[in-house]
Amino acid sequence: MDDSRLLSSKLLNELAELPSKLISSNADPLIISSIEYLLFRAKLQNEIANLLETKELLDKITKLLLILPDQDHVIMLKADTLFLLGSVYRDKGILGGLEGAFTFFKKASEFYKSLGEKILQNKCELMMSVCLEMSGILEAAAKRYDKHIEVSDSKHLYLDYLRATLWLGTTLTKLNHLQKADKLIREACNKAFDFDSHIDRGIALQKLGLVLTKQGKFDEAFRSFEEAFDLLEDTPLQRIRFLIGFADLELSSGNIESGISSLRDALSIALDKQFGHQLMSIRSISKKHLGKDKAHDLLHNDFNRKFIPLKPSNNIKQKNETK
Repeated sequence: MDDSRLLSSKLLNELAELPSKLISSNADPLIISSIEYLLFRAKLQNEIANLLETKELLDKITKLLLILPDQDHVIMLKADTLFLLGSVYRDKGILGGLEGAFTFFKKASEFYKSLGEKILQNKCELMMSVCLEMSGILEAAAKRYDKHIEVSDSKHLYLDYLRATLWLGTTLTKLNHLQKADKLIREACNKAFDFDSHIDRGIALQKLGLVLTKQGKFDEAFRSFEEAFDLLEDTPLQRIRFLIGFADLELSSGNIESGISSLRDALSIALDKQFGHQLMSIRSISKKHLGKDKAHDLLHNDFNRKFIPLKPSNNIKQKNETK
């Protein structure tokens, strides 16, 4: 490995604090190499859902990026950093996280557009729609997903088409348009099978389980979740999403003890990995099925003590843009 990639954190921090006029242009390759290494580490931390550690690395990167002139490679690094920041804030989910995520994805989209990176730009646009959906702005999210489907189809972006179709189905499930949601999610399942994308098919089958649960088709829903379980990635985020959906199915079908056990497992992951959006889902499902008092007993680990809010980045200004 290049020695420049082994700079200590202390040296990186000191470098980031220096005014740009004091840094020779000869240092640019060294700084870029350091940023690439830190970004690689941040992506690895994000994959295993260490959100706070990921954000600490990204804050270091944003300081270093401010030093460099806006060349194409630097702009790409800025876009990649913003996209990853958006992912962290989205998965954190509450306490302003989704507003921050939307803003980061929007800025990353603008950078990718300036570089002519249409596929990456489209990915950011999809993530912005996800943020609206997660924020409960469902009608706006549904309209955006419809547009994504049209654009992805015209540009032959097949995986983007699949995911936009699936997420539109998920949004319509939340809006209780269950027949249309069922049709769209089944279409996404079939597309994932055609593309031999096991992970996307697993996610689609899990989402199908959710809409079947809402329709009271419990036997079919159980079969859908069981098939999804064999296809999903074994990551904290996939595990908790599965557990929450499966707990809702178990509780809806009258399997109370099993449902509570699944919720406890999900709660453990949520607090360990600081998944704010999933914590809110666990609260909501607990209250719906168990009542306020029993839900309080289940959530005896007060999340206000154990959930650590994100501190806003000092290096990238956020605007409260959600539309």
